[in-house]
Amino acid sequence: MKLRHLMYRIFNGLLVGIGIGYTMAVIFSTIYGNFLPTPPTLVEKVGMLGAAQMNLVLSAFLGIIFSCTALVWDREDWSIFKKTLIYFSVNIITTGFAGYQMYWFPHSISGIIQFFIIFIVIFLIIWLIFHTIARIEANDLNKSLSKQKDLQ
Repeated sequence: MKLRHLMYRIFNGLLVGIGIGYTMAVIFSTIYGNFLPTPPTLVEKVGMLGAAQMNLVLSAFLGIIFSCTALVWDREDWSIFKKTLIYFSVNIITTGFAGYQMYWFPHSISGIIQFFIIFIVIFLIIWLIFHTIARIEANDLNKSLSKQKDLQ
């Protein structure tokens, strides 16, 4: 992989991560009725500015990690299981770390377990959707190639 491509991934991931982090802050602020860059617990602990800075840095960090770990899907010499395991493992650990720092879930065993369950369910749903789309596209491509072969 070229350095230019990796730098693009990092920069793009940074911007997407910040965008998602800010969007989530606005959505949850609407729910709470006033602007909070993070959950109220973190604002109480580090203040509004500190919470906004943490949201910016950790959202950028998550965006970079998700963007770069997506590169595993380009590896043709790895099995789908290996790709999924690496992608899942890196992202659940980094998201769990960021979520813990940002108080996305209670700092208790039950809070951590709930986070992992929610992450796994969301991951499985998204993975199944993308896997199904890829299978349909592969089947369509195979049918097209078969028709071309029959015409020759």
